[in-house]
Amino acid sequence: MKNFAGGFLLGALLVSAIAWFFVIPQTRASYKAVGYNDGQIYARWKIADQVSNLLGDDLLTSESKDLLFNVKSRSVVIVERNGVKTLRTIK
Repeated sequence: MKNFAGGFLLGALLVSAIAWFFVIPQTRASYKAVGYNDGQIYARWKIADQVSNLLGDDLLTSESKDLLFNVKSRSVVIVERNGVKTLRTIK
């Protein structure tokens, strides 16, 4: 019975050490990366909403545009009109 209890404790300690030093840090890093990406997508989406609400989304096909960023199904572009650069969104 002592051998069984000793083996059980040794196995439990070994599994705990593996989880503590390998599994938990990898899981924590994955959760942090997912949270960072979700926050970045949300921030870009809110910026695109504000650009659309404040500056509009009237974009002529003849205008040259430079892409600022994409987020999901939207793009925020830089457009030059009459020598003035401004932002517009494309859906």
